[in-house]
Amino acid sequence: MTTRHTPIELSRRSLLVAGALAFSPSLAFARAATPRRPLAADDTGPAGPARFHRFKVGSIECVAVNDGSVTLGSVQPTFAASASKEALDAALDKAFHPRDKALLEFNAIALKLPTAGGGTETVLVDCGYGDAGAPALGHVQANLRAAGITPESVDTIVISHAHGDHVNGVLNKDGSLAYPNARYVMSKVEHDFWTGNPDLSKVGFPEQQKKEFIAGAQKHIAAMKASGKKLELIDGSSKVFSAIEFVPTPGHTPGHTSFVLRDGKDELFILADVAHNHVVMFADPSWGPVFDTEPDVATATRARMWDRLASDRSLVMAFHLPWPGLGHVRRDGKGYEWVIAATGL
Repeated sequence: MTTRHTPIELSRRSLLVAGALAFSPSLAFARAATPRRPLAADDTGPAGPARFHRFKVGSIECVAVNDGSVTLGSVQPTFAASASKEALDAALDKAFHPRDKALLEFNAIALKLPTAGGGTETVLVDCGYGDAGAPALGHVQANLRAAGITPESVDTIVISHAHGDHVNGVLNKDGSLAYPNARYVMSKVEHDFWTGNPDLSKVGFPEQQKKEFIAGAQKHIAAMKASGKKLELIDGSSKVFSAIEFVPTPGHTPGHTSFVLRDGKDELFILADVAHNHVVMFADPSWGPVFDTEPDVATATRARMWDRLASDRSLVMAFHLPWPGLGHVRRDGKGYEWVIAATGL
């Protein structure tokens, strides 16, 4: 069951704002699209049918769920601000990617992990934008329901990092917990960064939007703590689940974390936000987005991860790459390329 939510076209003048829309709850998408309404499996209205994709890693059931999508009105400067126009155009043309726009998808994933008692634990990796993203974003919960996963059945929410499109879905619009029975797991480095005195001096947004980043992260981290459920803070590659390895991938944020799901010989590398575009960040790892907190660290992380993933030929799930976010990383000369997985097989 797949379709596209109606994307939003953004002008070149508003491009920096377009990037901030992914994270700032005060910049309402409602100004640019029709009102959002709940999705259902047989929904044929403007929002389209439910968008989820089932697959397995070994015997582990996985469900990719889409939170929505946004079309940016240009590639630069949101992506690859440091690239020359000639080099960027050449990379885009080679990959048949438009020069004047870029699609930004938002893909979370639910996992059914086996427990020692013979049952399963439902783990959601990132929870999307929630009600703050209406109407373009905020569809994770509705798509989970359409896939047969109720909010009450989610046992654990693992947070890759504390940007709004990954944590705002913790809360409903009325301030209640969107997943009332869930515990939360996130990096201690990430937690301490946002709850301390976060330095966003290298993020290419206006100061007001940086303040909104911080306020949103602090609000939703506080909600996790106040939920009555345990917020577990992990160090580095702590072992929380027998089937999941936590992999520190800093740069986008200081505590940004990726994950490796393993069952037998099969594995899935859940990349989160190491890449935001399926051409730009692979053609040259230094071509990062304006919302990387530590650009030089992010560049080094991408280079390291692309080398690892290309060598291992891993199946990869990426939060912002073309739906359903599944693919492989392949070497291409001095750079790399994203190869979309054959999900229908």
